[in-house]
Amino acid sequence: MRNLHREPWVFEVFVKLGDIAIFLTLGVFFIFLISSSQGISRESVVLILNYVTILSLISAVILVINIVFIFFNKKKLSVNITLGIKRILLLVFFLGIFLFINIIYTLSQGSLG
Repeated sequence: MRNLHREPWVFEVFVKLGDIAIFLTLGVFFIFLISSSQGISRESVVLILNYVTILSLISAVILVINIVFIFFNKKKLSVNITLGIKRILLLVFFLGIFLFINIIYTLSQGSLG
């Protein structure tokens, strides 16, 4: 049980969880984009923004755990380290876009409201 982090199936589970979290984040983000263009209420948009933030943070934690598994198992598993680095860069890219849109939306609501 102490060497659970060295088991290949544990690594695979976290890789799949990371993929699911990224796709959920993107799905909710696109729902936010569609719903904000449809003119729904401000409370609904803020609620969707909160969901995207929570899913993005979960994605970040899972991807950091993936990178830790990669570096622990790089000799034992035939794991491509660039795969984990690409996933972190992808998440940072999406988080950056999301934060930019969130800041712009918040500033525009403050100046209008």
